[in-house]
Amino acid sequence: MKKIPGLICLVAVASFATAQPVSTNAAFTPRELQIIAAARPAPKPCFNGATVIGVRPNMPVIYALTVSGTRPLEFSAKQLPAGLTLDSKTGIITGTLTGKGEFNFTASAKNSAGKAKAEIKIICGDTLALTPPLGWNSYDAFGDNVVESEVLANARYVAEKMLPVGWDTVVVDYCWSDPGAHDNNRNARTNAPLAMDKFGRMIPAPNRFPSSADGAGFKPLADAVHALGLKFGIHIMRGIPRNAVRVDLNIEDAGFTASAAANTNDKCVWCPDMFGVRGNAAGQAWYDSCARLWASWGVDYIKVDDLSRPYHTADVELIRNAIDKSGRAIMFSTSPGETPVEDAQHILKHANLWRVSDDFW
Repeated sequence: MKKIPGLICLVAVASFATAQPVSTNAAFTPRELQIIAAARPAPKPCFNGATVIGVRPNMPVIYALTVSGTRPLEFSAKQLPAGLTLDSKTGIITGTLTGKGEFNFTASAKNSAGKAKAEIKIICGDTLALTPPLGWNSYDAFGDNVVESEVLANARYVAEKMLPVGWDTVVVDYCWSDPGAHDNNRNARTNAPLAMDKFGRMIPAPNRFPSSADGAGFKPLADAVHALGLKFGIHIMRGIPRNAVRVDLNIEDAGFTASAAANTNDKCVWCPDMFGVRGNAAGQAWYDSCARLWASWGVDYIKVDDLSRPYHTADVELIRNAIDKSGRAIMFSTSPGETPVEDAQHILKHANLWRVSDDFW
């Protein structure tokens, strides 16, 4: 199989189904043929994933070597940057890098059938997603009512079947804070009793995500996903919960309440959960508090909905600022499309991924 540096772009995390038999007469692109070949690997090890990795200084790194071939595999690395550790049995690299710069190392994998090597470059700086992530997203299969056991089952499948080919991210999509979400009929659930903490921030509904009970949030689920060598992501809606504004909850460590951050004239036309956020100090404090919570859970990726169509310049900037202050390297993906071409330079500066099309139904 011809080696292609990195992976071809997926603009947003996508879902996939269990592989089905493929006709050899079907017309496939070169990249599709590469994926099919890698999904039916030869016994000998083969590196398949991205070889250029973006990380942030002094923030946790999780990166799994993506190698197909007969298990078990034994992994090793030469000149692995100081601060990082490789698990020789799983191929998972963790740790932190303290300074900016480019770091190159040689990764190796061997098994009973042979060995393989790859040159990996880590760029530690201000940019993530130098090769866009590939992954599984709960929405296509489960809509707005996925539960924890389903996320874990799919994460294990991704780790076993797709991680060796380069898939690296698992995302819990839409409405995870709603204990009664069903059938994607959000407008039928206006004033739904969304799960929130005392500062009005969305938390997982415990009846759907049992490990989140007693204030644990998504951290136990994120830890389980990380243990598989995968990154963990969540969907959020732009804005501040209307339920938090109605009772005017305090914003954590800010000296503001929810009403100071909310723009009650700014409403999503298809989801009744949120008000827009003002581009003021209270609005920034709101997003800062949310980003701190996501970081404490171990979130690696956020998909922010109702952000790009129409394009919300102020929210994009507030969210970018909040992530940068959160203490964790979190990829920022905007949704839905079409992202306006006239805002190309702005989105390029502030987000890591963005949509180029609307949903396909």
